[in-house]
This record gives sequence, C-alpha cells and structure tokens, in this order.
Amino acid sequence: MFESVPTTIIQEIRYPPIINSGVQLFVLRDDLIHPFLNGNKWRKLKYNIPLIKENHSTLVITFGGAWSNHLVATAAAGKMYGFPSIGIVRGDEAVSNDALQFAQECGMTLHFISREKYRERNIPEFQWQLEKELRQIHPELLEEKFVYWLPEGGANQAALKGCEEIPLAISIDSNFICCACGTGSTLAGIARGMKKHQVAIGIPVLNAETYFNESLIHWEAPLSQIELHHQFTFGGYAKKNKLLTDFCEHFSKHTTIPVEPVYTGKMFYGLTQLIQGGHFPHGSVITAVHTGGIFDFNQEFSRRLPSG
Repeated sequence: MFESVPTTIIQEIRYPPIINSGVQLFVLRDDLIHPFLNGNKWRKLKYNIPLIKENHSTLVITFGGAWSNHLVATAAAGKMYGFPSIGIVRGDEAVSNDALQFAQECGMTLHFISREKYRERNIPEFQWQLEKELRQIHPELLEEKFVYWLPEGGANQAALKGCEEIPLAISIDSNFICCACGTGSTLAGIARGMKKHQVAIGIPVLNAETYFNESLIHWEAPLSQIELHHQFTFGGYAKKNKLLTDFCEHFSKHTTIPVEPVYTGKMFYGLTQLIQGGHFPHGSVITAVHTGGIFDFNQEFSRRLPSG
C-alpha cells in the first residue's frame, strides 16, 4: 500500500455561505486513501513503515489520547505489516471506546499513564524507564525485541518527509493550503513542500500558541509562509459546542464531505469565518487538506484487514 502513490481527489467546495465570496475553495480528499490509514496519518506512516520493517524483531511504542486517530492508524498498520505495537494512552483510567477497541482488535496492547507522566513522553530518560516497566509487565511481548519509538501523532523526520509531498498531490495552483493542526508537523511539512508564492494556513485544534510556534521552529518550517489562526479551538482539544456541531452537520449536508468536530470541522469552520470576514484577497484559490479522522468502527473490519 505504501509502495504505491494514492489516487488523489481534488473537489471544489460549493458551500452556500461562501459561494459569492470572490474566492475558490477546494479540498484534497486524503480521507479517501484508506478506511483507517488515511489523511495525514497515511502521509506520516509512509516513510516510517520501511524503517520499522528493516528489523523483523521490531516492536512499535507510540502515544496518543483515548480518541487518537494516530493510535488507530498505527494499530491497523501493525496488523497489515506484521509488527506488534503498544499504545501509551494519556489518562490514568483504562477507558473503553470504539477507537481503542479497534486498536486492540488489530493487536495493539494499551498501557495507560497519568497526564502528568504523559507530558514527559519525549524525554529519553522517561522512555528508558517506561520501556523497562513494560518489559516487566509484558515480558512475552518485548522479549528480544527492538523498540521503535514513534512520537505522538507520528511526528518525526520520516513523517515530515511524507507531509512535504502533500503540495505535490494538489493539482491546482493554490495561493493558500490549509490544514488542521494537532502537533504542527503536518503544517510544517506542507510549508516545506510548497512553492515560494504559496502560504500555509494552520487552524490549531487546541490552545497552545507557544507550543505551535516552537514546533514550527523545531521542524525548520519557513515561518514567513505560514499563518496560524488560534481563534477556532472552541476551548481546547476535542472541545465542542452546539455552534460547532451544527456547523459540521450543515457543512456535511451541503457539501457531501464528512467532517468531525475534533479536527476537520474546526478547520472548515475557521476557513468559513476567515473567508466571510474578507481575510483572503479577491480571486484567491484555497485548498484545504482533509486529514481524515472519520471512521466507521465495524468490529468485523479489523479481522478483514490483511495481515503481514
């Protein structure tokens, strides 16, 4: 799957509130790449999978929240390509939901840690101690295994390489390329892969202005070609209200494009507000990247995924 280039679909958005705005809005339908390995998760895993497969004794340890799209995608990839995985889930209590259940059915082992400890996830000393703890809890799983640490959201240099290819998948000449932001790595990759005349628009989905600025600097993104609009978080990650849920329903009904309130709903809401407010010059062409996150967690599906 990762060896081939996915068929990309560019769809013009004819959404009533912005039809007469003087700008054109398109969407890159990366959500259609695969039922579970789609959107920016496909892009981020594309170059990580070969690194994981280099060593047949590799076990992947990665991180995410209880509704993490990244955990879902990593678990599905593990089943398809034959590598075991452990998902470190943010939160003390072992919760159960469709996303985590699907991950487990794909073979991912879940390990819950406190939010305080979770903040240390990128510190090497913490990872060493966590690996030691996991080897005691799951000796049969980690015995003679090489651990491949995959950061939260899959955000590493291999992931950045995949995201740099997003502008190449956009067949129309766009002035602006927009995406929702969780870690900032997708936005950084887009900006690094763009042409000089283009601008990357980031719609953060959580309240973390300093974090996003540091993330873009860390990934050496061209800051002069990036705009961040922090006013559309709706209070924080996975936070929503009736205004947002009503927008998602209205937008999907009138465009036939499925969106959810965690990532893509906030992005399209933010874009709609910016367009209506005259933020973009008349005649602008904007392409939004649909980063996926819409899953139908049919329990039978994980059993039908091809195994590696």
